[in-house]
Amino acid sequence: MSKLRVALALLVLACVGLPAGLTAAAPRCDGWRVGADAESIAPSAAQIKEGLYLGGYGIASGNVGLGPATVKVTDGRLATGVMNDPLGAVSVRALALSDGCGRNTIVVADLDNQGMFAAYKLNPADPTSARPGIDDIRADVAKATGVPASNLVISSDHSHAGQDLIGAWGFVPDDYLRFVHDQAVKAFTRAIHGMQRARINEGAVQTPGSCDPTRILNNQFDCTDPVIGRVDDELRVLQARNLRGAVIATVVNFAAHATVMGSGNTLVSPDWPGVVAKYLEKQYGGVGLVLVADVGRSQPNRSDCTKDELAAALAHAAGAYDVDPRAGSESCKLSKYSRTVMSYAVPAVTKSTPLTGTGIQAGSYFIHDPSDSVALFGADYAGDAAGIPIARKVTPPYLAGTLLGTWVSVFRVGTLLITTNPGEAYPNVREQLMQQVRGPRRFWTIGLANDQLGYLIAPLPEGYPKPIFSSFFSGDINNPATWSPDPIGNDNFFFNVSPTIGDHVMCAQVRGVGDLHVAGWSVNPASKCGLWENEPNTATAGFPPPL
Repeated sequence: MSKLRVALALLVLACVGLPAGLTAAAPRCDGWRVGADAESIAPSAAQIKEGLYLGGYGIASGNVGLGPATVKVTDGRLATGVMNDPLGAVSVRALALSDGCGRNTIVVADLDNQGMFAAYKLNPADPTSARPGIDDIRADVAKATGVPASNLVISSDHSHAGQDLIGAWGFVPDDYLRFVHDQAVKAFTRAIHGMQRARINEGAVQTPGSCDPTRILNNQFDCTDPVIGRVDDELRVLQARNLRGAVIATVVNFAAHATVMGSGNTLVSPDWPGVVAKYLEKQYGGVGLVLVADVGRSQPNRSDCTKDELAAALAHAAGAYDVDPRAGSESCKLSKYSRTVMSYAVPAVTKSTPLTGTGIQAGSYFIHDPSDSVALFGADYAGDAAGIPIARKVTPPYLAGTLLGTWVSVFRVGTLLITTNPGEAYPNVREQLMQQVRGPRRFWTIGLANDQLGYLIAPLPEGYPKPIFSSFFSGDINNPATWSPDPIGNDNFFFNVSPTIGDHVMCAQVRGVGDLHVAGWSVNPASKCGLWENEPNTATAGFPPPL
């Protein structure tokens, strides 16, 4: 048959379709497509001069009153600059994941700051000034890329050297919040558009337990307590390489609070998550990304640099810790702890194995929980004049009277389960989930995701006595002779929006896994989850959910 006749035959087939009984070969959907991007969100000198507060330590800005009547009582914790790289590289880092055909895409991202809300109320001093929140970012990314907003997750790293996007410590200029929005949309969009075929390895290592002297995580309470004595001391990793072998991204999921540096530091920094992300990039190339996990009551077991270590760092000696001379000992301590985390992350990557299973599934839930938090309502409704301008939106669906609305997501990536928490979840949330779900190879969890509602204490009621006691007293809860007054000595209960929020989030996650209907996975919900068994999921009715 001549080449012309072959060409004509192929043309006819293309026009009329294949003969009966034959089907076109299905597109290759095995494997993965991965993209990643990182964009700086470092505030400008002008924004810092305008008044940009750091969050996490103490409370309030020190300014009382509004407008011309404002009186400065204390200086608060105003940022005085940005810490030198790699210790001050505040960024938004996004990882886009899809199956081999790009049919179902999810994106998870870290945003270096103290915490960010799903939506913001108007600025009382300038109601015309837009304050975009996480849901605005997700909606704009969805418009730009076609990826559903419900498939997008933004996790704040909760740096206590980070920008206060909450308002409990003074807030940030509105133009800085808009800058964060723009950079986040850019990072998401570039990660999605940059997806390429990839191979993914995943793994985990166990760090020392919470009672071990060599631990890198401290429990804020008694490590021997049968209910709240354990922390999530597993460090999880994922690494994606393109088909040429180049690293696209390396991801760490770990549960330490971003509190390596103390309240005396006034330089903007992502704390250990952002520093480890930079160290991952130096180690492997590509984009480094740290997603904080269930950080509730879990603190980094950090130690100061010795005099010799600090001297070597300041002298830039080979192998010395990184340091910013403006925050010598604090910045040296930050580098030291970040390298400790790396000492577990690198072996985890080395021992990681190919991700098993195929396909990606996503589920999103908008839950409602009644709040009894005097701190939340007092500061959210009337905190501006007291120097505590908590800026979370006070209208439906985010708040209706005392009913809070917030997000919970559940993703399956092959045999990995990824859940999100809209705050600082106690490790018991993930622990209870693992008791009720069977099948996943690994349980990832992302903290401060798509909202920040403070501590998600669980379980109810067993998890509450110690946090409540520690909000008012120090000493052994079981020995009154040791008690002494210590108002807000521990902030877990003070920053807890609802007694049921931790269990509610957990039950939404369990429900989400069940709704995925994954072959080989099973769900056995706890009896307490019956309380929310028939809760309507308004996330299915639009984005953001209807009022």
